[in-house]
Amino acid sequence: MTATEPPRADQGPEVVIGPPAGTNETSLPPRAEAVVRRRRVESRQRRLTGWQVAITAVSVLLLLGLSWVGYQSALKVGGGTDDRVTDPTQPGYLAEPRPTPADAYVVTDAEGQFASALMVVPDSSGQGGTLVPLPPSFIVPEYEDSPPEFLSTLYNEGGPDGFRDRLGVALGVTIDSVREVPEAAIEELAGGVPLEVENVDDLAVRNPDGTTELRYPAGPLTLEPSAIVEFLAFEGADDPAPNQAIRATAVWEQLFANAVDSTHEDLTEGAASEGAASPPFGAAVDDLTAGEVRYDSVPMAKVPVPDSYFVAWMPDPASLNKFVARVVPLPRSPAPGIRPSAAVLNGTTSSDALTAMVPVVVEAGGAVSLVGNADSFDVATTTVQWLSPDGRAVAESIAGQLGLTATEASDEVAGELGGTSVLVVLGSDRTT
Repeated sequence: MTATEPPRADQGPEVVIGPPAGTNETSLPPRAEAVVRRRRVESRQRRLTGWQVAITAVSVLLLLGLSWVGYQSALKVGGGTDDRVTDPTQPGYLAEPRPTPADAYVVTDAEGQFASALMVVPDSSGQGGTLVPLPPSFIVPEYEDSPPEFLSTLYNEGGPDGFRDRLGVALGVTIDSVREVPEAAIEELAGGVPLEVENVDDLAVRNPDGTTELRYPAGPLTLEPSAIVEFLAFEGADDPAPNQAIRATAVWEQLFANAVDSTHEDLTEGAASEGAASPPFGAAVDDLTAGEVRYDSVPMAKVPVPDSYFVAWMPDPASLNKFVARVVPLPRSPAPGIRPSAAVLNGTTSSDALTAMVPVVVEAGGAVSLVGNADSFDVATTTVQWLSPDGRAVAESIAGQLGLTATEASDEVAGELGGTSVLVVLGSDRTT
């Protein structure tokens, strides 16, 4: 697969909530956990004995570590009652999707300086995933008081933590962890075997006197293990960042193809961002090669540099959200206000309607923070509402994609879904 080829269509988020058509059963989405939603009920137990209150409180605490079935058992044993909707087949049920993890691995040279980077989005099964090479000439846009910066500058000056934060903002997703991959680890991964890659263009360096010198000719190249990192880090004369990403993809494809059927837990390790939960690079290689490895690329656009003849390659805002929806199906906002949260509720008996709506929300610039069922499965018309001012643009974008008009939610609805900026309620018009 080339750097610009999107992954298969079946790699999207699997979110199944609500009763499938013609049945009375459903299954919890594999990437969702139950959350509490208070609903109006006609009768409530007004008085509880002190013993019942204590048992109910314990049950609520147990909910944090129990599945839905275990929680129901705790209620039966303790004799407590509540008005929570814990059955995913019932109207009013809500679940909190587990965000898609995204990590970055930064390759460094012999001096510990940035050479190249790789964003890794593992599959939920723990085997396989999507790799996105990040070339050295890639520039992240300005953010707040921070000017545009090359990825290399971000890492060399800010370390793994600074790199993680600014890269996440630039891509519109939370980067969970950043780990350094020393040059020695790449040589170890190659296993002493040269890489055979196809170099698309002649790659030259520009000398101080203005002349150029050919460094890598177009055509088949043989890279010794000790030369791989230098090739990944190479920035030639008139060498755009998208071309660098294509070259990096060719290298990673060969490295990962050669890594199948062997283990790499002993690869040399480098520094990591604070609280990094991602596996070390060697373990990540083993997890990825245990399944299907796919490749993608960040869409980039040329941006003229003021008062110069140069251009900068930055994420293309017109295509970035579509890339995120394809590669990171359930992203989290990397900072407040960047990706407003959205609730998507199914008011139909078709579970496919909800699954199909998730990428629509992400392409509009939102993050799906709640999924579940509307108060009825007989909703006829889909509605899109913003619950807070920061969600208006996303709501209008979603509605525009659906041929609808977004409206402002009432204070009552906004109160029920506090902390959520957008509400989409799916009707039967989305299933026909």
